[in-house]
Amino acid sequence: MELKTAIEILEYHQEWRLGKREDMIHEPKKLTQALDILLSEVKKASNPPLRKVDVGSSFSTVISMVKQGWDISKALAKLGISRSTFYRKITKEQKCLLDMTKTANTKYGVGSTGRC
Repeated sequence: MELKTAIEILEYHQEWRLGKREDMIHEPKKLTQALDILLSEVKKASNPPLRKVDVGSSFSTVISMVKQGWDISKALAKLGISRSTFYRKITKEQKCLLDMTKTANTKYGVGSTGRC
């Protein structure tokens, strides 16, 4: 079933539920299929796949966002970068710099993990 057809079936069903239509012309099986298709499309739209981003070129952006007060995980999510991939691809020096930047931007400037 096409998305357009699923929407038409569900719109008709809603009109029937609201008393705007006399006859319920769609079988429950068709309604279920239409709902499945629509839910699948909504899920795709609300959970776009992570973009393939060059982690190396994004490092300076992440540092900048952390300096502005962003949480590292939220900054990575905003950029569409997997946290585990990011940490796997950055160097030890970059991890140290990120840790120092994060610590410097906490309320009291404490909390270093001691990686550096």
